[in-house]
Amino acid sequence: MPSLPDFKQVKTYEGHTGSISSVRLSKGFDAGRLILSASADRTVKIWHTSSGTLLRDWAGHEQGVADVAWSDQSDFAVSASDDGSVRVWDVEADTCLAALRGHDSQVMSVDFSPRGNLIASGGTDDRVVLWDARSGRQLRSIPAHSGPITGVSFSPDGQLLATSAFDGLIRFWDVATGHCLYTLIDDSAPCVGAVRFTANGCFVLSSTLDSSVRLWDYAGNKTVRRMTGHENTRFTCLPALCCSSENKRAHRVVSATEAGPGVQVWELQSAAPLQTVSGFGGVPLTIDAHLTQDAFVTGEIGTRPPLRLFVAGDASWLAEEAEEDKAALGIGAPAAAATA
Repeated sequence: MPSLPDFKQVKTYEGHTGSISSVRLSKGFDAGRLILSASADRTVKIWHTSSGTLLRDWAGHEQGVADVAWSDQSDFAVSASDDGSVRVWDVEADTCLAALRGHDSQVMSVDFSPRGNLIASGGTDDRVVLWDARSGRQLRSIPAHSGPITGVSFSPDGQLLATSAFDGLIRFWDVATGHCLYTLIDDSAPCVGAVRFTANGCFVLSSTLDSSVRLWDYAGNKTVRRMTGHENTRFTCLPALCCSSENKRAHRVVSATEAGPGVQVWELQSAAPLQTVSGFGGVPLTIDAHLTQDAFVTGEIGTRPPLRLFVAGDASWLAEEAEEDKAALGIGAPAAAATA
């Protein structure tokens, strides 16, 4: 039997005034020490994970922000908005470097390539656009799907781009040529709400509006795990993979359930449900997992919704990181309320 986790909320981050559409924990050397968030309130924010300090508060989009992503070393961020633009942000300089325009309507999803040289965006115009991250030049525009594109995800080696859409398809594109190499579709073809590569690049995780989370072997064109038991029929919700702190080879899948609302946790190997996390004010549309700790962060629907950090087991690493980072980041009084 898989060991049961005990994820508990340990911190909230308050400052957004509209539904939170995307949260991402930082990568690279500072993995998990920062949280990037996007909201319908038109802002992009960066939070210090352990202290809760609001470090960056970026405005500039004319409509709600649908998605955000870090560069590989988290020195840059990118955001996608309902205003049809993609913005590139310099974290250290605290400024917007460029506003990229090439979509005909709302941009729903965005990702940085692992090397940080490319940006991919997907929109309600059914197209995927590839951009040069440094110059902002549009490199390629692909009519990728026959419905709004809900997710874009680069493979860990940067050679493939996975896309998901309301047309029920997950497609894989050769980044160098723009050619479609694989197409995945379930027999019932439910709308695909999100897609993301696993860390080894061999599989993708998807959520669909038939209340399922699937792990796909895309090269073999087959589902290898299907997680059910939650409710997800209305919202595009991004699932994530967590590593067990007790066994780094054991993985858990976390995704939103509209019932409650809450977060459902499964054991990946068996697809067995392990825990339902409750206590949310709205459906947690977006989840991201810590790369090295048994933890995840969520963002939810609401008028003044908080980000929430959940940890299974020992959470003493938060206090240790807070002390380590305090001097380096020059943290004093929090700019926004954060509560344990």
